[in-house]
Amino acid sequence: MDVTGLEVATRMQQSTAIEVAAYERVSKDDSGVERSPEEQHDGHLETCDQFNWTLSEKAVYREVGSASKYQRKARDAFDRLIADLRGGRFAAKVLMLYAINRGSRKTEEWLELINLCEESDVVFWVTIYERIVDPKKPRDRKQLIDDASKGELDVAEMSQNIRRATAAAAKKGLPHARIPYGYRRIYDERTRKFLRQEPDPVEAPILQEMYRRVLKGESLRGIATDLNTRGSKRRGGGDWNSQNIGFLLLHETYLGIRVHDPNRRSVYDPMTPDAVVTQGVWEPLIDKPTWLGVKRILRDPSRLTNSRPGAVIHLLSGVVACAKCGELLRVNLKKRKYWRYVCVKNGCVNVDKFDLELYAEGLILRYLETLDEHLVVDDSNTELDEVLVRLADARSDYDDVTAAARARKDAGKAKSKFATERAMELEDEIAELEKREAELRTPSALSGLITPGAGVRQEWKDAAFSTKREIAKIILAPTPEGTLGLGQLRVEQVGPTGRGRKVMPIERTHFYRPGKSELKRLR
Repeated sequence: MDVTGLEVATRMQQSTAIEVAAYERVSKDDSGVERSPEEQHDGHLETCDQFNWTLSEKAVYREVGSASKYQRKARDAFDRLIADLRGGRFAAKVLMLYAINRGSRKTEEWLELINLCEESDVVFWVTIYERIVDPKKPRDRKQLIDDASKGELDVAEMSQNIRRATAAAAKKGLPHARIPYGYRRIYDERTRKFLRQEPDPVEAPILQEMYRRVLKGESLRGIATDLNTRGSKRRGGGDWNSQNIGFLLLHETYLGIRVHDPNRRSVYDPMTPDAVVTQGVWEPLIDKPTWLGVKRILRDPSRLTNSRPGAVIHLLSGVVACAKCGELLRVNLKKRKYWRYVCVKNGCVNVDKFDLELYAEGLILRYLETLDEHLVVDDSNTELDEVLVRLADARSDYDDVTAAARARKDAGKAKSKFATERAMELEDEIAELEKREAELRTPSALSGLITPGAGVRQEWKDAAFSTKREIAKIILAPTPEGTLGLGQLRVEQVGPTGRGRKVMPIERTHFYRPGKSELKRLR
């Protein structure tokens, strides 16, 4: 005849050296509702004192995190418990739990734990039952499985209700989740009902400054360093860094729109086809062209971290090119003494870094000083504003389509005919818009970076290095004749010159503009 769990515990009390283990988990340690892992542990110690069991710290599996099937974060302690049971490293005879749903809210996962404990002759002590539950006994096993299934059902229903409520709120343009940096929320003092979300007087100007500086070409790391030096902290009190600033600036919230896209994992990813976008009930902090411009900069694949010496710290690395093969030049340290721009792929070109940069800076500054007056941005040009918005939208759509195509390829799926056709349509649209922008002859790319004219040399001197690189990339881009910039600066290969003879950059460079048979020489 079966005995009750309490009788089993009493019999185990009479035995000597009974070792027990405990799994202690809570979904949110600061919820104030569920018992924290520490409280669960105190309860387990009281039980051990009652039955003279031994619970060592090494036998405690503790963590904070969800046990539902909707979790995204790995449960390291639970995985370790399963691995120890499988590998025969679990020496205890009793596994202590505060409640069944502390173990798992996924039926299949819970069944695996029950089966492993049964195979290892391990019984459960469930605190809220105040008794031992033996998985070898049919009724105890049924209770363990039923409680686990109920826990899974509860979580599924809760998740369904939350999703419905969130989707309904999104359609109304209501804010969701944490208060975004740059905003504050106003609630009714009596009912605590949400009234409005409005710009925070301290945080909003800092956020807007971040957008302006990124658009101006400053690096995220430089912005973070400056903000930390000034004593500006994140809302939680931590320091700024390039990762949290970049993640912040890509949120559509600051455009005054509400995005509901449950299947989207990151703001760096394009929206999924199921995304619902509605006008938010709050004031935007940034205009759309600025946001799209920053998005394009931050999602540019060329921003990926690269440890190569010439990748970030040299003005013309990846900007100027080899005249013979067209390969972009990089910087190498020759004989550990001489910095040189070289054609890494074919070895065609080798030129002194400092000579080339000094020469290129002179070209850029002379060009900006003498830029025609009609090339200066005209704030009253409404057609230009429309073209820039459409161009930013088209580029953003193109980036999303190509990113989705790459993700599809990485997943091993066949190429989407629709995506290919849409990308081609967008390429044509972008080309037409760029042509119209060139016809308006407005250097929109320079707007916010530097002001052409007499004071450009001082601005250049005071500009951040990242801004100078952005300007160099614009002015020395291989653009067609009649558009902004000089064209790509290309360096020619030279033969032996004799002892003491040094060929300066002016003697071995030219501008390259695609579509032209004649290349304009610099003399």
